[in-house]
Amino acid sequence: QDAGKGIPTGKCMMLQQASFYGNILADAGATIKEDGDAFAFYLPATNSKVTVPVVGGGEFTAAFASRPEVVAVQTYLSSATFATSRVQYDNWVSANSGVPLAAYKNPIDRLAAQYLADPKSTFGFDASDLMPAAVGAGSEWKEFTAWFGEGKSIAEVVKAIDASWPKS
Repeated sequence: QDAGKGIPTGKCMMLQQASFYGNILADAGATIKEDGDAFAFYLPATNSKVTVPVVGGGEFTAAFASRPEVVAVQTYLSSATFATSRVQYDNWVSANSGVPLAAYKNPIDRLAAQYLADPKSTFGFDASDLMPAAVGAGSEWKEFTAWFGEGKSIAEVVKAIDASWPKS
């Protein structure tokens, strides 16, 4: 996450990063909005069959009982009412189609929600979110950074990531 430290000072002009990064820049003093110090934009699709690719992460809830109070909580957590109340805080984008874009206070979250709601979008989970934490939040980040930041070969990077995969 050190890659974007040069954005507020003008030493880094573009960075492909997750939507949460806007808050890191804001904490460093940058104004995050379309006409501010930093904002986001969509890169064109590289596959004509997938015109609006959206990569992200997510949280899921599951119930292990069907008691009325459990169903009531499930119903509330899946409602537009809950989702609308939650998106007013930073770093939360809802797949609930009942959430109006105007409910998003964070401009990056609003932009992400706009792409997510596009009927042409195809959503896929970020690969790191599907990996064991030791890999997806550990060795993968470290090794990819060594590849583009330190010149480590892709063959060495892939070998190191594979070696870090838990045995069980």
